[in-house]
Amino acid sequence: MRDDTAGGGTIGPRGDIGPNRTSARKIDPEASAPVPPRDRRLRMPAEWERHDATWIAWPHHEPDWPGKLGPIPWVYGEIVRVLHAHERVEILCHDETVREGAKVVLEAHGCRADHPGGGFRLHVVPNDRVWVRDSGPTFVHDGAGRVELVNWQFNAWAKYENYARDERVGEAIERITRLPRHAPMRPDGSGRVVLE
Repeated sequence: MRDDTAGGGTIGPRGDIGPNRTSARKIDPEASAPVPPRDRRLRMPAEWERHDATWIAWPHHEPDWPGKLGPIPWVYGEIVRVLHAHERVEILCHDETVREGAKVVLEAHGCRADHPGGGFRLHVVPNDRVWVRDSGPTFVHDGAGRVELVNWQFNAWAKYENYARDERVGEAIERITRLPRHAPMRPDGSGRVVLE
């Protein structure tokens, strides 16, 4: 912990949590994703900039929607209906059952995989919750404008114990897109950078 404030306050975790821990749990580096050289500049586009696709995960985990899961897929169907007319929607489905359920809902909403505006694609990728913006990689541009993936450490907001499948979503998106994936490491070498 270091003192970085003029008023004498501290920045960083408090208490004895060890060198490889956040305030919630251990951070383990991921060996499968290389770290880009420090002199490479990567740019993260703003959410409103033009992009090829929106990535979502289809809702399936009832405890995330206590007593309300029934209508939630229909809300997602409406989201896809609006988006797929303008851009491709990449949908991660926890398993085949979730994939088949998503197909039924999307058909009922008039969504077409081959819509000329973008359409949608369903991918069977085991996941724990729907927040791909947090668990999935960030799509960035290198200096030449090529798209790459930055795969942050995900810890389920230090709130949930079941996030092992979400932690692997970046690997699946790398396979689907065939884009290079990088894992930003903490400057002290104690693991991947966590965004909470």
